[in-house]
Amino acid sequence: MLAKYSTKPSQIPKILRFITILIVAFGAGCDVPQRPNPAQVPSHVAEIDGVKSADVYMRMAAGELRVENQSLALMVAKYKYNTPIRIPKKNFEVEDGVGKLSLTQEIIPSIGVFARGDGMNEWEVHFQKDTPLNLHLEFGRGSAYLNLAGLTLKRFKLLNESGIVGIDLSTINLTDDLVLWIDNGDGDIGLKLPENYAVLVNTERGAEIVAATLIQDGDVYSKNANLTGPRIYINIKNIAGMVKLK
Repeated sequence: MLAKYSTKPSQIPKILRFITILIVAFGAGCDVPQRPNPAQVPSHVAEIDGVKSADVYMRMAAGELRVENQSLALMVAKYKYNTPIRIPKKNFEVEDGVGKLSLTQEIIPSIGVFARGDGMNEWEVHFQKDTPLNLHLEFGRGSAYLNLAGLTLKRFKLLNESGIVGIDLSTINLTDDLVLWIDNGDGDIGLKLPENYAVLVNTERGAEIVAATLIQDGDVYSKNANLTGPRIYINIKNIAGMVKLK
């Protein structure tokens, strides 16, 4: 009776081939996708010729951003990314001596099994230190370090969704008043202020403002208010994150 249900020798190779195919197919389906190797993208450059001042707009969806002041051109930017969709677009024109520059990145969609924004996306942006700038930054999530002290900054506006942002104004040299607008969602922002200028801060807050070295009067903070000369005016709207002034 056992012989009736036993596998014939001629059937064994077929069964083994079938099992092998199943194992290979299953293994291929369970492989963890490998990230692409990061690539260096050619720099974006905005030349200084004919530019007396500049309006700069940057929008970064997610990643790491660094802003410095070590450029002979109006702007030099370098990027690292691991998918082509992360490369920002540059637009630049000069009109009546005013450079109008934008670096923008679209929202990064979900691709395959990777979460949206998961992967390498790094910007390093350098500006010419002597050119008056109005700088507007929209930052999604990730981390940013903005060394604004070395720039000739006139106006600065930050819209931060949920990033960790460090802003350094500690050694800035002003010839005119400086105005900053900070609109923070649920991110964390640290702002280093100078010691040799008067600073006046107006806040609209739904979350924490930390300002141990400033004098508080309700929603208004001040530092060195008795100093004469150029002043720094800051308006902060904080929804659910934390802003630390020092």
